[in-house]
Amino acid sequence: MKWHTDGDRNTSYFQRVPKSDKKTNLISTIRSGDSVLTKPEQIANHISNHFKHLFSTNFDVLQDFPLVEKVIRQLVDEQTNNLLTVLPS
Repeated sequence: MKWHTDGDRNTSYFQRVPKSDKKTNLISTIRSGDSVLTKPEQIANHISNHFKHLFSTNFDVLQDFPLVEKVIRQLVDEQTNNLLTVLPS
C-alpha cells in the first residue's frame, strides 16, 4: 500500500525496507547429511567448504566431458582457430 501512495519517491520508509530485509536474511540452521548445524561458525565453515569444493574441480576432469562441443556448434575449423589464437609477432 505504501508503494502505491508514495511511488518511487526516496522516502525514509523505502530506505528502511532493504535494511529490514537484510536482517531477516540469516541462515540459522542448515542440514549437512544427517546432522543439523546451528552454530554460526559451523554453518559458515560448511558453506565455505561447499563452494571451495565446487569451484576447485580439477581441470583435467572437465576435459573428459566435452559439454561445450556438444552444446555450441563449431563455427571455424581447426586451422582458422589456430590462426585466430596465435600470439601476435
